[in-house]
Amino acid sequence: MVSAELCRTVSPPLIEVTLSGKAGSDRQEHEVFAKVLEQAPGTVPGTMLSRFGEECRFLRATGYAPAIAELIRLGKELHRLGATLHVEGAAAGSTVFYLEGLTPFDPAEHGLLSERFIDTGRSPDAGWPWSDQEIAKPDYFVARTSMSPQEFLVVLRRRGYRFGATGETIPGLSCTITAKARGVEDDDCSAHVVVMASSVAVLSNCLSAQERVASQSDVQTWHLLAAGDTAGIEVLESDVVREALRLRKPRSLEQLTDVLAITRMGSASDAFCLRDMPVYQEDLMRELHAALGIGLRDAYELVRTLGNPLSPTVVRARETFFSVQPPEPPSPREWNRLWDRLVDECPHAVCKANYLATAHHCLQAAYLKAHHPAEFRAVLRLIGE
Repeated sequence: MVSAELCRTVSPPLIEVTLSGKAGSDRQEHEVFAKVLEQAPGTVPGTMLSRFGEECRFLRATGYAPAIAELIRLGKELHRLGATLHVEGAAAGSTVFYLEGLTPFDPAEHGLLSERFIDTGRSPDAGWPWSDQEIAKPDYFVARTSMSPQEFLVVLRRRGYRFGATGETIPGLSCTITAKARGVEDDDCSAHVVVMASSVAVLSNCLSAQERVASQSDVQTWHLLAAGDTAGIEVLESDVVREALRLRKPRSLEQLTDVLAITRMGSASDAFCLRDMPVYQEDLMRELHAALGIGLRDAYELVRTLGNPLSPTVVRARETFFSVQPPEPPSPREWNRLWDRLVDECPHAVCKANYLATAHHCLQAAYLKAHHPAEFRAVLRLIGE
């Protein structure tokens, strides 16, 4: 049961932790990943286990494996202390985090593609414009913890971290810290963990694990969202988002994700009218792969390039697009129609993982408002102080 006392103990500051490491610099990462696989439920499909192997190879090749392994160790230590660490908003490593229980999102169920980063998603055509580019890297992993920032710092210090004094004692809603594990060399292979400070994240932390699950099927919560009764839930407060909620009346996490993606332009008056459905990069990647056999990673680079019509590589991308030789080539008319669609939709395409994580927080905040209004108001007062 949520209590006002619990709400008063929730502290909202933001902590950003940078975990750095080089490929092969932490041999214990192999043990960590092997343990995750060993403890995976017996019902895990073979496709997920195959994907897990691909992601582990990618993480080791890029130097992310030590950081991911450390996040898993940190999550286990917090769990022993009665706290949680949830990692969201990143496609790379999503299967590893899911099997370990650090994220609620099954990447296969929600259509998240780590292949946007993984080199095995390349096209066989050596003439592809990005053939010589390095493997793309995710910018950061968004995480949240039920611990207060002060408690979290104590845990990090206990694990042997050292800190750059870039804001550790700055009062207010933000506190940025650079933490590197003892014995790890500095390099450019790092993963940033942002412990979210938004009111949505703070509100969602007030719910028990059981209520977080219940919020996805709770009728009262969905009625509140369909009515646009979202005052106090910062991501859903704008007039544009409220109008979209009233028109769309979402009834599932996927539909709420669509609303957030559609209204991503914020205060723009025509944001919701931009298109009936959001354009996800993942969907365009799959279509390019299915229609022309273009590798998923190359499809991602193509979508990103066409997202900027002024990019100097657009002309070369077009030439390469029409020179692909798929096993069953479409007709010239269909080929041109697909290109025209890409030119039209790529500038609006977004990464689904980001909006899915935000929708999850918003749904929990809405559940708190619908069922625990006193606690909801208490947290808002706390954040405003």
